[in-house]
Formats: sequence, C-alpha cells, structure tokens
Amino acid sequence: MKSEWMEYTFDELVVRNQGVNTTTEKVSYSESGFPVIRANNIGEYTIDDSNIVYVNSETFLRIKNPCKPKINDILYTNIGSQLGNAAKVKISYDFIIAWNVLRLQVNELIDSDFMVYTLNSAYYKKYIRSLNSSSTMPFVSGTELGKIKFTIPPLKIQKKIAHILSTLDDKIELN
Repeated sequence: MKSEWMEYTFDELVVRNQGVNTTTEKVSYSESGFPVIRANNIGEYTIDDSNIVYVNSETFLRIKNPCKPKINDILYTNIGSQLGNAAKVKISYDFIIAWNVLRLQVNELIDSDFMVYTLNSAYYKKYIRSLNSSSTMPFVSGTELGKIKFTIPPLKIQKKIAHILSTLDDKIELN
C-alpha cells in the first residue's frame, strides 16, 4: 500500500501567490470595506475574523486577482509568529490577503483538506520552521517552500484520511 505513495515537491502540488505588499501597492486601510486577511488572522485550520483591517472598494478593485482567494483555496503563513499555519478558505465573501500570507491552490494530485492537515502536522511544521532564514522574524522563502518534498498517497486515500480527521475534529469541537 505504501508503495502507491508518490513523492512530489510543494511546487508540484500547488500554485502559490504571495499576498499584496501594502507598501509597494500603496494600500491604506480603512474603517470598512473589503477585509484584509493577515498572518495574525491565520491559525491552524482556522481564519480568525477578529482584528481585521479593511480596504475601500477602489483599492480592492486595483489589487490583482492572485491576492483574492476563493473558497477551497488554502491560506498559509510563511513569515512571523504564525509561521506554518494553514487554513482552508470556507468564506464566500470577497477579501484580499496581505504580503505575509500565501494563497495556495492545489492541483489534481492532492486534496485541499489533506494538504491542510499535512501542512499543520507536527512533522511538517517543525521541518518548515527549521528552514527559517531570518534571525529577527521567522521567515521561509517561497523558493525554499517550493523544494519541500511530500510523500502522498493516491487521491482516493487522501480523501479518506482527510474525512476521518475532519470527523474527529468535528467531534472534538462539539465536546
């Protein structure tokens, strides 16, 4: 069974886009409008909508689409104290992501739920944090992330694993 598992790099499994750089894009926040999800809003498996900042409509329209995640995309933090947290997008309203958040779009080789569980696993969190290239703020470059190798089962097994883990998470949350 394990012989069916295949090895792929991060970049072979996902398309990744860095969020908007608020300095170079001259983005200023406003009291209302479209939410901006930053690294501090990304937890393991969750997107926390407290402490949200906003951009106005004009700014939102100016921001490029890769910075506007959709349902089933994965948000991943590659910088700061939240380094290594992954959460699946389950919200249907429009928002943008800040520069310290990556938007991951999985391809046909991997299930998005399985990828979230994999990225949030103790093994990969520890490994990815070991790639830290900064002495002041934890940071792993996109280039380094792209080289990380994942050994994954066939898609059908990924979906079963993700379903079992999701069911357990639901029970834990209910209790």
